[in-house]
Amino acid sequence: NFGKMKTFMKNLLAKIQIGPERSHIGVIQFSDQTQEEFQLNKYFTQNEISDSIDRMSLINRNTLTGNALTSIDEYFTPAKGARAMAKKFLILITDGEAQDPVRDPAKALRDKGVVIFSVGVYGANRTQLEEISGDGSLVFQVEKFDDLKTIESKLIFRVCALHDCKNIKVLDIVFVLDHSGSINTEEQESMMDLTIHLVKKADVGSARVRIGALKYSEYPEVLFHLGKYSNRSAVIEHLRRRRDTGGRTFTARALDHTNIMFTEEHGSRIQQNVKQMLIIITDGESDDRNQLNDTALKLRNKGIDIYAVGIGKANQLELEAMAGNKNNTFHVDNFNKLKDLYLPLQERMCTIALEPCDIQEADMVFFFDGSDMVSHSEFVTMTTFVSDLIDNFNLQNQRIKIGLAQFGSGFPKIIELKNSLTIPKLKTQIQTITKSNGFPRIDLALKKVKVMFDPSSGGRRNAGVLQTLVVITSRDPYYNVADEVKVLRNLGICVLVWGIGDVHKEQLLPMTGDSRKIITLKDFNTLTDVGIKKRMVREICQSCGTTNCFMDIVVGFDISTHLLGQPLFYGHPLLESYLPSILEDITSIGRVSCGAGTEVQVNVAFKVNSITAKFQLYQRAIFDSLRQVNVDGPTHLNAQFLQSLWETFNDRAKSHGQVLLIFSDGLGGESEIMLEDQSDRLRAAGLDALLVVSLNTTAHDEFSSFEFGKGFDYRTHLTIGMRELGKMLSQYL
Repeated sequence: NFGKMKTFMKNLLAKIQIGPERSHIGVIQFSDQTQEEFQLNKYFTQNEISDSIDRMSLINRNTLTGNALTSIDEYFTPAKGARAMAKKFLILITDGEAQDPVRDPAKALRDKGVVIFSVGVYGANRTQLEEISGDGSLVFQVEKFDDLKTIESKLIFRVCALHDCKNIKVLDIVFVLDHSGSINTEEQESMMDLTIHLVKKADVGSARVRIGALKYSEYPEVLFHLGKYSNRSAVIEHLRRRRDTGGRTFTARALDHTNIMFTEEHGSRIQQNVKQMLIIITDGESDDRNQLNDTALKLRNKGIDIYAVGIGKANQLELEAMAGNKNNTFHVDNFNKLKDLYLPLQERMCTIALEPCDIQEADMVFFFDGSDMVSHSEFVTMTTFVSDLIDNFNLQNQRIKIGLAQFGSGFPKIIELKNSLTIPKLKTQIQTITKSNGFPRIDLALKKVKVMFDPSSGGRRNAGVLQTLVVITSRDPYYNVADEVKVLRNLGICVLVWGIGDVHKEQLLPMTGDSRKIITLKDFNTLTDVGIKKRMVREICQSCGTTNCFMDIVVGFDISTHLLGQPLFYGHPLLESYLPSILEDITSIGRVSCGAGTEVQVNVAFKVNSITAKFQLYQRAIFDSLRQVNVDGPTHLNAQFLQSLWETFNDRAKSHGQVLLIFSDGLGGESEIMLEDQSDRLRAAGLDALLVVSLNTTAHDEFSSFEFGKGFDYRTHLTIGMRELGKMLSQYL
């Protein structure tokens, strides 16, 4: 197993670009002590690292993971080869339960900017792994060491995604570039390389990222305004043009000139609440430094975020005067070091950029927990979070309307949909809300919140406008909410639930009827994470109001008693008898309209043995061909089985509905935790439903912890031979 772990490490590193100016790798082994194999600046080639891993010897003894996390802290310091500007990752691999506390040492590392991925093999404790990573999406778990190879690509993909924000979505950005006499041709090229790198990371387009640029020395010259170019290549081609440098450095004059660039007339979307960003790059002191502070302050007060990059003799106090604080400044010794700023500046652009939302019209009510279960500081964190979210929605012309209410001792309506507040006043009112306190009777609150969507309150459901209710709660519902939710659903209100703290997804499910519309977070502090905010915007914009006119269904068979060469239906006459009518029923949803008179087209693929399944419209002849299939042997419903079914969708359009339908004779000794984890991953990847029919004649609930897609019928257990089983499955689809 130790050898398999070493192979896993070498396979991961083979997918990473390693070198003095690229990724640096270190390896530490731990048991009840830590043992340095090599630190970050020891080796810079794949072969050297691979050879060193091969020479590792197993320590044995106990599993003191918390102690190891504390010891690892020093390995992310310059003394051990870490670089100040480099992103920091720790990949922890363990097969045992930690015998010491892990929460605090892991948090200390994460607080210093280290992203921790936890890889657990069979005996590892899932709860501890999540405590270490601080985020369940950074945890990977497999049943045995042989299965480590199945997560290699996924793990590296997650590392790369977090290392490098690939696509900056919605932003207006102006580059202000020093072209004074102190800059030679080679240095100018380094400055343009930085600018072009940032442009390449942006989704340039009139509705996404708009880019403008200005060069200056004694006088400013606009190279191009915001919105001039609607694609990356045109922006890059213009920036690549050779330009003369010369003259003195009048930085305040250049900044003052950008005022005109941040106007609607010249392409700015500042009135549409799109974030405005200015990056200035200079290598010297300003000749009009006395005007610098006031000029920059005027821009910042207008809502423009300024990031100041200084090179060589640039004055740090001037950089801070422009940016407004030290955190928004960067200073390097020479132009060659500008490449060290690629990632930090790119991350700032990612952070400040908005998440795109294609919803054109919506009535959106945020309904949050103001009960005694939420502390004052947690309540402030929650209201600040909601205030920040609003920046992502186009509230111009009242196309999207925002309402707010809270629940606790009563039901205070804070902001009705018919409000006419400006965005700054709306945000101010949210941030000054007084907590209601009391017991969280969410059942009573849901009964009352429907009035928020009434026409008299500004709701537009009669005009066909999307109705969305976002519930933020710190507790599971104490009383039954089914009747209240049914009323909301009948009114066409889409309910999303965000549970924070001591909540359980299965208890929140009656509020949505769809587990994909539930997000659970460990604590209120996670609301301050920019990534969480962007994820929540995506959930709001994508979870309600979408329809699928194509559905792909993969049908799998899990029969653990099969022997090599036996017919597929051997020993299961009920399956052979009922399957044709079930397939007829589930494909009959093609006669249901999915909007605008379009019928749903259902394609089915049957996954048996290792044969590549083919999607096709169902006909009786397909079932007849299944009767001729002989199996390769027994199958087992585990995480790998689910993954093999999921891979059948690889070449299908992501816009299609995607459903797994499995006929199973039971779990046997398979790990439910692994199945739940895999189910969550598939759901996050886009699977719409995972439905399991028991081949045992008595109903079993062993599949309920990882099934999803039954809506409000989630407590019903499906069994072969059940009356109208096909119609029930059809209803879920």
